[in-house]
Amino acid sequence: MEIIESKEVDKDGRYTRKRRKTAEVWHELYKEHIQPRIKSKEWKRIIPKNYFNIPNIEVQMQIFFLRTLLAKFSNKQYLIINLLEAPVLAFVLGYFTKYSIGNTYIFSDNRNLPAFLLMSVVVALFLGLTVSAEEIIKDRKILERESFLNLSRFSYLNSKILFLFGVSAIQMALFVLVGSYILQIKGMLLVYWLVLFTTSCFANIIGLNISSGLNSVVAIYILIPLILVPQLLLSGTIVPFDYLHRKLTDKVYVPLVGDLMVSRWAYEALAVEQFRDNKFEKAFFPYEQVISTAAYNTSYLIPKLQNKLEEAIRFKESGVSADLINSRLLVVKNEMVALQHESGKPPFEYLGKMDETGFDSDIFEEATGYLYFIKKYYLEKSDTATHQKDSIYRRMVDVLGLDAVNNLRKDYYNKALADYVLSTLEVDKMIERPTQIVRKKDPVFMMPTMNWGRAQFYAPMKKFNSQYIDTLWFNLAFIWVLNLFFAVTLQFDVLRKIITYFDGIRTRKSERKQK
Repeated sequence: MEIIESKEVDKDGRYTRKRRKTAEVWHELYKEHIQPRIKSKEWKRIIPKNYFNIPNIEVQMQIFFLRTLLAKFSNKQYLIINLLEAPVLAFVLGYFTKYSIGNTYIFSDNRNLPAFLLMSVVVALFLGLTVSAEEIIKDRKILERESFLNLSRFSYLNSKILFLFGVSAIQMALFVLVGSYILQIKGMLLVYWLVLFTTSCFANIIGLNISSGLNSVVAIYILIPLILVPQLLLSGTIVPFDYLHRKLTDKVYVPLVGDLMVSRWAYEALAVEQFRDNKFEKAFFPYEQVISTAAYNTSYLIPKLQNKLEEAIRFKESGVSADLINSRLLVVKNEMVALQHESGKPPFEYLGKMDETGFDSDIFEEATGYLYFIKKYYLEKSDTATHQKDSIYRRMVDVLGLDAVNNLRKDYYNKALADYVLSTLEVDKMIERPTQIVRKKDPVFMMPTMNWGRAQFYAPMKKFNSQYIDTLWFNLAFIWVLNLFFAVTLQFDVLRKIITYFDGIRTRKSERKQK
């Protein structure tokens, strides 16, 4: 360009405004020397590929995931802490809860297994929260710089969820391996990992929600104890659900405040599965369930109903208030219906007369006879189940030997956990309510009656849509439903919108006061 634009020099040696060669001259030179050579070759105009289009959501998710992965791998401290934290905590919990009588450790005699299970759930929640609590807030400046590109929030969040789920899977695998090795928990590795991994995934999503909604790391870590403490308190172990504040508790089912706690669902799944499906108890559980139900009905429920019938006929004959008579007969009537459905026997034909006007000595005799009939049925059923259980035990002894069977019990059946799920330490085996009698004996042997999943704590199965589902799978499914719900709130940034809304209300109030 300097050559083309070079100017003429005047007689005094100064540059003028006139070019040495005009545009026309240069054009002629171009046509004479350059153009013939260009025409002699075939030129293809290749348009360079445009790299400025926004990729689809799948590619964006891959890029976001890779960026997070590379950032974490470059942070050696992050890797070391997150890989060592779970096994170290498992070692600490396992070492301090490895209770033994004498110098020999026996799994069956370890009184601290229920505490270990609960603390395992708490560890899963704690690790899941701490690993995810800063994931979004620390990316906020990067996200602001990239906001003009209109990138997919769905892809960004799902890349974070996928990465955190991977971290939690590794952490919980290390935790379960170390803890099970120390306490000699056998045959439950996959179950423990699945429950704790699911629990940690819930904590991951909760952590992402608070990371997205809050503006300060300090506020995030202040909020974490407020999340963990209710999970610990309302897990059903620290404070039994029946002993909560009277406005919160429900004597029939787990109270609603307990149903909202993931710790309750996770701990119950671990406890029930450890008790019911261990290698020793699994063979006897169905028969013990029948024996337990028969024992409750014949030793507790039916004698209680007979006592109420006697009170009702005594009140009737002495002319006591009709309300007292009806209150007794209502409980008897409802429990008779429940017994009839449970046993499959014909219904009591005089149910319509179980009130103050129709009840008399004849109905009393009929009702007493019906209860005796039901009691006899359960006694026979208990005898049959006992014989079947004894037969299985004898067959195991014949095949394995008595010492091997005893060792099987020592290695798989934990007495302390059995005390929890059977409520053996509870004095009251039933609780009377105005319309029914609630069974509290052996909750792990009780089949639930509520059709939409609610049940007593330690229920062996859950009833949903008239189908019975194992507690393990139902509880896991419920936690994943919660995971999905909070994933949706994360996608729509619900927590931040709520905080912004209340901040706006406070700001408007402050402005009105200033005016």
